[in-house]
Parts: sequence; structure tokens; C-alpha cells
Amino acid sequence: MATNSNLGIAKDVAAVENVIMTLLSQALRLDLLPDLDEKETETRKTPIYHDGAVSEEVLIEIEALENDDTAFDNAETVVQIDLEDLQPGAYLGGMDLHGIEVSGKDLKGIILTRSNLSNSRFAEDVSLRLARFNDADLSGAKLHGVNLFSANLFNANLSDADFANTNLRKADLTGANLSGADFHGADLRKADLSHADLGGADFSGANLEDAILDGAILKGIVLDDETVLEGTLLA
Repeated sequence: MATNSNLGIAKDVAAVENVIMTLLSQALRLDLLPDLDEKETETRKTPIYHDGAVSEEVLIEIEALENDDTAFDNAETVVQIDLEDLQPGAYLGGMDLHGIEVSGKDLKGIILTRSNLSNSRFAEDVSLRLARFNDADLSGAKLHGVNLFSANLFNANLSDADFANTNLRKADLTGANLSGADFHGADLRKADLSHADLGGADFSGANLEDAILDGAILKGIVLDDETVLEGTLLA
């Protein structure tokens, strides 16, 4: 009998707990509970990864929104990046870096996949060898004379970008939007431009020797007598 009595009490306690939890859930949904946090500014640190390890930190200051659990995702952010601390192979994927200006840096293998780099400027002394820009937005970017040897620009938006005299040898530009881009004098030997949109792009004086343009959109493409097309695959 004692055992049955204890079981009955336990069931009653569990029932009460369920009622309390239900009431709390309803109060939260109806915003009946007092605010636990005041509107405040928080500073959070996001690591930049280099070769599998944390190399540096980027300070991200956000204004937390009152009663918003997704404040960190939705609030307007100010990203402060000390360019002097950027390392080759750093990870900056998915970040909004539009209008950024970079000079005098070796950023070999840097990862900027899905990042917004529209209207950014990279000086000629910047090395982006083996960099990964796949699915990134580089529309209107200035990369005149930059070293992009074997860089991954798969499916990137490069419309109206400046690649004049840029080293793009063996670069992967598959499926990229290159419409209106300037490749005047660029080195594109053995580059892969399969299924890329080259509409209106300027390849005057560019070297496209052994480049692959299979399935590329060539409407309005600009070539001249100095454009090298030896061995170029146009099938």
C-alpha cells in the first residue's frame, strides 16, 4: 500500500510540474514575463581559421535587439578587421566585406566563399594564389594586376569587375558571371570558363591559350588581334 501511495504522490507532482511548465510557456508566448535583459551593446569574438587553427580574431560589435533571440543574426553589424593580421589561408567565408581595400598582403589560399566583396579593391601587390571565392560576390571589384593563379571562382558573380593584367592561369571560373568584366591583357592560360557568362566581357590582349570555354555564353565578347586563342576549347 505504501508503494502505491508513493506512486500516486509522484504522479501528482509530475502533473503539477506539467501544469507549471505549460503556464510558463504560454506566458512566454504572450510576452507576459518581465524583460530579463536591457537593450545593450555586446562585443563578440569570431575566430579566423588558418590551417585548421585559430590564427586571429575579428571583433564584431552588434546592438542586441530587445526581445529578439536572433539579434546576433539580424542586427546591423560592424565588422572590424585588422588587415595587417590577415594570414594566408584565413577563413572569411560568408562575410559582408563590400568595399574593402587590401594592399601589400600575401593571402594565398584565403577562403572567401559566399562572401560579399562587391566594389572591393585589391592592389597589384596582393597575392590571392589558390584563393577560394566560389559563390562569392565580386561584382564591380577592382583586381587589376592581382595574382589569382589557380584561384577558385566557381559560380562567383564577377560582373563588371576589373581583371585587367591579372594572373588567372589555371583559375576555375566555371559557371561564373563575367558579364561586362574587363580582362584586358589578363593571363587566362589553362583557365576553366566552362558555362560561364562572358557576355560583353573584354578580352582584348588577353591570353586564353588552352583555356576551356565549353558551354560559355560568348555574346558580345570583345577580342582583338592580340588576344591569344591557341588551343582554346570552344566546343
